[in-house]
Amino acid sequence: MKDKKTLLLIIVGILLLLIIITIILTNTLKNKSQSNFDNISANSDEERNIIDASAAEYYNVIEANIVNNPNFESKGITEEDSKKVYTLNLSTLFMNAMDCVDLFNSRLGSIYDEEHNINQDGNMSDIDFKKATYNCLDPIYISNSNISEENINQLAGHYVFVPTSGFRCLQINQIVVLFGNRIDTDNKTQEEYGYIVQLNESDKVFSIIPYDFMKSAGITSMQEGNKINLNDSKKVEAKENNYYSPSRLEARRVATEYLKMFKVASINNPDLAYSKLTSENKSKYGSAEKFKQYMNSNYDKLNAINVSTATENKDGDYYTYTCYDYNGNTFYIKVYSKNAFEYAIELSNIAF
Repeated sequence: MKDKKTLLLIIVGILLLLIIITIILTNTLKNKSQSNFDNISANSDEERNIIDASAAEYYNVIEANIVNNPNFESKGITEEDSKKVYTLNLSTLFMNAMDCVDLFNSRLGSIYDEEHNINQDGNMSDIDFKKATYNCLDPIYISNSNISEENINQLAGHYVFVPTSGFRCLQINQIVVLFGNRIDTDNKTQEEYGYIVQLNESDKVFSIIPYDFMKSAGITSMQEGNKINLNDSKKVEAKENNYYSPSRLEARRVATEYLKMFKVASINNPDLAYSKLTSENKSKYGSAEKFKQYMNSNYDKLNAINVSTATENKDGDYYTYTCYDYNGNTFYIKVYSKNAFEYAIELSNIAF
């Protein structure tokens, strides 16, 4: 009888132990899954936010901000360090900043269309484009340029931006500084241009500082280690129409962004586009001038190419995207992960 009781106690103890282990494992897996979900847009290997060793300290304090900033707890970064910029790498920050610039320019075009009654067809948009565009302007720019909702039409026009370099730093917002050329598609003119994009990543809102302010502040070029001082700015506030949709570094999304950049450069800055071709592709045209002549007659063929599907392969600091268009043709895009603007495109397999 005593042995039966002992055996029963042992069995009950084993069952209790199994239940406890099951609970612990369930909670561990749940926490790990939630952590992965929360960090899906963070600096992870999957998201390719790869950085230089020189920038590692910068990312270690990404939750912090400048010393003496009452909005953040200091974790050792000095005010001077917070002003340093680093090369913009292949990251969600790069993708989001480019999307914000495209959205801003699209709204400037919509203001122009409304002012000139272009493509209205008697239908008025529900969006107040003047207000929507004004809400995307950074307070620093507004206070220094006397821009208002009423006179913002002086900025309007049909523009596309061809970026050639970019930098990032963390102050009270994530800051992206872009340089390149802005093309007026109506007048077929282009000029050196740039934008400062401030992103509040927690609220998914942004603000834009156009190039005329940058020029007045002496921000016309930049290299890693230079400093930019926007420490007097405030955290970007959520307003009507200044939200952005966060990007993820999925292969098709990345490939589509680079193909778009190449297409815009091909018709507006063919020298830049030619420099992005692989050696095999360059030999097809012989020179940048011949490539320009070819694009003038065949751009529609290039513009018709789209990314249907894409796969990604990592080789050291480089990512190669194997892309397939809707006709089953294959082309390749290679990106240097530490500099989002160092890329090459291989289109030899596509007849255009």
